Amino acid sequence: MKLVYLASHPIQYHAPLFRALAERCEFEAWFAHRQDADGQAAAGYGQRFHWDVDLLDGYRHAFLDNVAARPSVWTFRGCDTPGVGARLAASRPDALVVGGWNLKAYWQARAAARRLRIPVYARTDSQAMPGDGLLRRAARQVVHRIALRGFDGFLAAGDRSVEYPRALGIAARKISVVPHTIDVPRFVAARALRDELRGQLDVGPRVVFAFVGRLVPMKRVDLLVDALASLPADSALLWVVGDGPLRDDLVRRAAGLPVRFLGFRNQSEIPRLLAAADVLVLPSERDTWGLVVNEMIAAGGRALVSASAGCGPDLSRFGPVVRVFDPGALAAALADVHAVTRDGADRSTVDAARERALAWFEPAASAEALLRAVADGATR
Repeated sequence: MKLVYLASHPIQYHAPLFRALAERCEFEAWFAHRQDADGQAAAGYGQRFHWDVDLLDGYRHAFLDNVAARPSVWTFRGCDTPGVGARLAASRPDALVVGGWNLKAYWQARAAARRLRIPVYARTDSQAMPGDGLLRRAARQVVHRIALRGFDGFLAAGDRSVEYPRALGIAARKISVVPHTIDVPRFVAARALRDELRGQLDVGPRVVFAFVGRLVPMKRVDLLVDALASLPADSALLWVVGDGPLRDDLVRRAAGLPVRFLGFRNQSEIPRLLAAADVLVLPSERDTWGLVVNEMIAAGGRALVSASAGCGPDLSRFGPVVRVFDPGALAAALADVHAVTRDGADRSTVDAARERALAWFEPAASAEALLRAVADGATR
């Protein structure tokens, strides 16, 4: 099979899947935009930077000519690639995957593929987001119900992103689950460094909770800081790993609490920090997935996940390695997982749950699921 995947730009979470696909078929990734350091800062990371891991090694790739007046991955017109049709005509893949429907480049590619009779599959982790107003939901329903019918299939990250196209009238046979994946071996390898790192970071016997991400309103780190106050200060510690516009406010809010702000850390450091922590907390009020939860599972810890995060239904089904909490119940959830982590009695159950989850979302499993979906679509 010859497969092309059109993505917005190189992303650390895509690279493992692309490498796994390249091992299994004739694969090439095309990118609609070259993200620069300023673009990363604009995304809410709080500073200019480039990822310090190779995102392009191990698979064929090409950058399309983006003619947008203001190139960006954050606006519909920010990726404008009219040359994608000519490239598709020259390449003639058996199938095209586009990274969603939020960029002009994806629609340009779909239109060209339809003219060339190339099947087009949309990768999606979209879900009905809490807090959306009635008018916004109604407008999205009307637009998406019409526009999405032109795709040959949908590659959904999990349960909630299956529900979304189904609610728009898409037939179940056109939707396949292709789990989000990460660089699993890199995070698993960090487990061996746990004791050394905890010693270096002066953790002691405390249960270490960690938040990893941008310090922006939707992540609701303020709720996590407030909830931490209910735990004994001598047996709990919170690491806030990341930067963003809310940093100064959060530092003031955490005054007197056992909270360490570790600042922005690049990709090479994240596996070690997660391996040294005990429990990742994702308190987001809006999060289509939450791939840091996958990373924490691979790094050997547990995760507490807001019911608003897309990954909750899928990753919690494997057992207590991931627990979902409802809005307003974060303090109780922290107290509970603090107690069971210190006790350690359920460790074997958690470890077994971890291995089941890893088998579901490791890169090879995700690549196989994607290729099955495309192959099944060809027979419909």
